[in-house]
Amino acid sequence: MAISIQDLFKYKKPVEIKDDKGEIVATVWIRVLGDYDLSEAYKHGRIESAKTRKELRDTESDEYFAEIAVIEDGSKEDLIELIKQSLQSDFYAQAQSAIDREDIPKTEDFSIDPDAPTLEEQEKRDMAELQSELDYQTKVKEFTETKEKELADRLETIEREQLILEARKALTDLRALSAFIEEVLDQKVFRGTYVDKECKVRAYKDKEEYRNQHSTVKFQLRNAYQSLELNPEELKN
Repeated sequence: MAISIQDLFKYKKPVEIKDDKGEIVATVWIRVLGDYDLSEAYKHGRIESAKTRKELRDTESDEYFAEIAVIEDGSKEDLIELIKQSLQSDFYAQAQSAIDREDIPKTEDFSIDPDAPTLEEQEKRDMAELQSELDYQTKVKEFTETKEKELADRLETIEREQLILEARKALTDLRALSAFIEEVLDQKVFRGTYVDKECKVRAYKDKEEYRNQHSTVKFQLRNAYQSLELNPEELKN
């Protein structure tokens, strides 16, 4: 049967929703988002991140007193650890930018006849590729560990008032990132869950309806979407 062009690369799978006793209570379909919905999901994620950041920077807000103000009584060690956690992703990004990946070994580097490499030659090529990746990851690890040590050494020398200021920013950044990740995932699940195999009728009419769904159901849908997004090649058929 001919496939509609709209269905190309529409990776999807059925998901059996179970209750607390493990009994199937419903079956829905989940599909990987198309470009438009994916763009909208990330846009809403950034909106939530910005809202969270604004609320936590407002020293008169309830969110500030509940989340940020409480850290002022924290120990020096806890404040330093908080700041380190907030910068881990930055250090990793810096490492990826600073460290060049070696070119993936080519078959002709190990084979007398690249068009018909022997099994042993392919094994050697695979081992070289694996070693290249291990070497890269080691360099990244060493880079980030150096940055973390430099940060820790600096934080040990600054006054507590400055340490608290940096910890406030760190916690704000972490909460904003968490809000972004949560919203993006919720948007993906809301937009990618359907009641029919053809994925024409969405299971939820809007985000609020999904937000009010029982946590047990949302947990299963989240896991199903993440699994589908990570393994689309297994679901093409």
